[in-house]
Amino acid sequence: MSRRLPARYMLEIPDLAALEVAFAHLERGRPGI
Repeated sequence: MSRRLPARYMLEIPDLAALEVAFAHLERGRPGI
């Protein structure tokens, strides 16, 4: 499952946007929250 989702999905489901941010932090080796 790709982590890159269309912008409309993030707009419709804020939770996915939060997950995107969390994954971005995890890739950097930092906690998302």
